[in-house]
Amino acid sequence: MDIRIDQPVWLLLFIPIALYMAYTWKSSGMRFVGKGTILFVLRCTAIAALIFALATPFITLRADKEQILFVVDRSVSIESAGNSADKWIAESLKGRQVNQSVGMYSFAETFRTDLQLTDADVALPVIGQMESRDATDITKAIDLAAAVAKNDSATRIVLLSDGLETVGKVEELLPKYSEGRVIIDTVLLERPGSADASISIFDTPLTAYEGEKQLLQVEVESSTRTIGELLIYQNDKEIIKEPVKLEPGKNTFSFRTSATGSGLLKYEAKLLVPDDSFLENNRMLSVTMMERSPSVLVVQTSRNPSAIPALLDKNVMSVDVVDAEQLPETLSGYLGYGAIIFDNVPGHVVGEDKMTVIEQAVKNFGTGFMMVGGNESFGLGGYFKSPIERLLPVEMEVKGKESLPSLGLMIVMDRSGSMSGSKIILAREAAARSVELLRDDDTFGFTAFDDQVWEVIPIGKLEDKKDAVEQILSVPAGGGTDIFPGMQKAYDDLADLKLQRKHIILMTDGQSPMPSDYEEVIAEGRKNNITMSTVAIGSDADWSLLEDLAENGGGRFYDVVDESTVPAILARETSMMTRTYIEDNPFYMTLGGVPE
Repeated sequence: MDIRIDQPVWLLLFIPIALYMAYTWKSSGMRFVGKGTILFVLRCTAIAALIFALATPFITLRADKEQILFVVDRSVSIESAGNSADKWIAESLKGRQVNQSVGMYSFAETFRTDLQLTDADVALPVIGQMESRDATDITKAIDLAAAVAKNDSATRIVLLSDGLETVGKVEELLPKYSEGRVIIDTVLLERPGSADASISIFDTPLTAYEGEKQLLQVEVESSTRTIGELLIYQNDKEIIKEPVKLEPGKNTFSFRTSATGSGLLKYEAKLLVPDDSFLENNRMLSVTMMERSPSVLVVQTSRNPSAIPALLDKNVMSVDVVDAEQLPETLSGYLGYGAIIFDNVPGHVVGEDKMTVIEQAVKNFGTGFMMVGGNESFGLGGYFKSPIERLLPVEMEVKGKESLPSLGLMIVMDRSGSMSGSKIILAREAAARSVELLRDDDTFGFTAFDDQVWEVIPIGKLEDKKDAVEQILSVPAGGGTDIFPGMQKAYDDLADLKLQRKHIILMTDGQSPMPSDYEEVIAEGRKNNITMSTVAIGSDADWSLLEDLAENGGGRFYDVVDESTVPAILARETSMMTRTYIEDNPFYMTLGGVPE
């Protein structure tokens, strides 16, 4: 008989409780008499009983009967040690007690009963070969042996094996028998010390596309220097047969192959080595999920045709080329593509709405996205604070701009009644993004106009970006349209400033008469190093006039049909003027991390 405690940590409660009881006894002057003493003892007894109950004590009785199950490994790897296992069992049976029953079992990949559990005297049976000897499943053997044992007797499983398990994981099974009802003893069967080579790793891609070259890697461990032959099967069809030279230790071999179709693709690697003492570890399986050839969407512009389609392997993927203006507007237009590539595409041609749809395709449906650099990509392309910037692992605003030229920027925005709705909202958002791109010491001014001029932010050093943004976003729409006064005020505000760059951005969706001397104002501004770009919003704008203003002003003209492109235009204009994205240092490409 034995007393055991399942939760001994609860016994630690005796320490503080004993201290408390001692303090109580002493503080009472140790004057408990009569009933007081009895109550004190009863309380101590009740607390002790409660702690013992929490600790979960239990009594184990010595079993009258014991059953011993000999479980012997009969796999190919240990075949030569079979006689020694039988001799060990025969020797053990000589010390058998009268209360012990005995059973004998063999295993490899399967489990077999050689001698049923019995109380009678036994003699070693004639042991035949196992049917499936090419694998070793110790986990199954122990589990089935324990299931054969009777529940009313103590059980001891004696495992005779070399411990080399090729199927299952015995360490995951052992906690099941941690309570002690089943005791597992092991006897190590030594294999003869001969040469052995085995496949330790066989890696194939988790997923692959039809026609794609797949990298297959095989790692072979060898105990000696030898030669052999490595075979690889694809869906049980031999595709690779290579002679290999093995050195002691690890040997790595790489192969490339391709496949067609879709679905699960099974690969099997086999190693053939002369005089190999252990054949069970000479094969290994791996699976690859095959998918149809992916489709790639390359986005370009007519003035910047992409060279990427000519570089892609048409045998591996299908390639569609589309102009940025013709990009799909709905999510379904992108879900059929495995990847989208922007090749030097400006953001104002794409527009915020299409960017948002592309962002959903990438984030929610796993479509790949890549942007190729150029003077109309990244920050210079107007992607600052756009959905595309959120996709890419880069920031569109480069830090560290101390040596950049000083800048004065004036934004002149049409706030007439025709700009109401989405036009004024997007125009205000565009101006706010420009503010965020500026440096703290840049000079900035914001003027709105209808049939009169509204000076929202006077020209001056940009000290509080947050306040400037709030003022811009609060400009309402209303009134008529008179372009020249607002434009002239912008030129006047910038004329006397001592800055290296001075730029005006004019946004309007309407038309208005211009005085005869407006060209003189622009020409005088050019002498003062002032440039102007214009943005025509909508089909009602005077495109001819605005294009002429931009050409004479030394800037750029943007004709906007989709007003969602306005924020990208202003971000691009501001980026180009601040020159935050020009890197004049040499750049050297290096190739690395590419498997051969």
